[in-house]
Amino acid sequence: MKARRRVFWKVTLSLGLLGLVVYFVDFGQVVELMTAANPWYLAAVAGLIQLDRALMAYKWNLLLLAMQVQVPFSRLFLAYSVAPLAGVVLPSTIGGDAFRVYMLTRDSVDSYALLASIVVERVVAVIAMLVLATISFGLMASVLGAGWGYIIAVGSALGLGILLMAGILGMLHPHCREYMARLARRFTKYPLVDRLHQIYWLCCEYRKHVGTVAAVAGWTLLEQMVPIINLVLIVQALHIDVPLWELIVVIPLAVLAVRLPVSLDGLGVQEGVYVGLFGLAGMTVSEAFLLSTVARVLPLLSVIPWGIYYIVKGREQAAQSGGRGRPVIADTLRAVQGGSGDGAGGSPLG
Repeated sequence: MKARRRVFWKVTLSLGLLGLVVYFVDFGQVVELMTAANPWYLAAVAGLIQLDRALMAYKWNLLLLAMQVQVPFSRLFLAYSVAPLAGVVLPSTIGGDAFRVYMLTRDSVDSYALLASIVVERVVAVIAMLVLATISFGLMASVLGAGWGYIIAVGSALGLGILLMAGILGMLHPHCREYMARLARRFTKYPLVDRLHQIYWLCCEYRKHVGTVAAVAGWTLLEQMVPIINLVLIVQALHIDVPLWELIVVIPLAVLAVRLPVSLDGLGVQEGVYVGLFGLAGMTVSEAFLLSTVARVLPLLSVIPWGIYYIVKGREQAAQSGGRGRPVIADTLRAVQGGSGDGAGGSPLG
């Protein structure tokens, strides 16, 4: 019931925010901008999205190798390329990550190590986004002349994010590790507690691989430039007249805000954030709404060929083995909800 309530409020928030933004959109201007769009800029964005997937797969591979897990790079790239499509139909925020775990546990990869690597990967990514967003926040008042309302709202969100990350990093301290071990022993009769503790223990093991984590952090900062470049290219493709410097200042804040798990796949929140923040750079509501729509749809269109390849390849393998194949979405949902995994460690979520 709690899960249903969360979904209900996320859907309500998404539809409410989206409806509020759409109310102020001039669809005549949207159509005019779309018909005049430069396809070469959009093609460049599609190419950068493929590069982004490759960078993400490379970073993930570094974290897996630190845990003595070896997976072909092609599998990691395919998992990362199909994950956005799975994230559309699976529970938001964890859908894409759950699909990555499901796909690789079918290859007999330890699901505990997979989940630990994804947790560390996500923490490093959020820290990198907070660094860029903090720099943008510092420039927002001076470059864009933002009012106190913007400064207080954005500053409060950034401060909350920094405190949250500080708390998560504090959990990796040896003293906290001992406390978590004692706490887990009190609830040994609950299999879920034991599995979550094993994932936590593996995350703590990354303290022994500081060099690897530092390398992943460096690559993550570089990879965080891709969404910024993509949005700049989309603005150029749509011939939206805004100062480039002001655009670059706003983008990191927008990217961080839309990744907060407060709505259904960021629907409504992304549109509202784009209208509010890009309005500081001089965009109209219609321009910001179109920018948000293209930024949402184009990445999905760019990875559809990989999704088709994954489905066709899976059917060919099923036909060769004489089986009917397995329903990807249903299996992934069972993995999230507690089904048994194929990895060496079983499912850590059951």
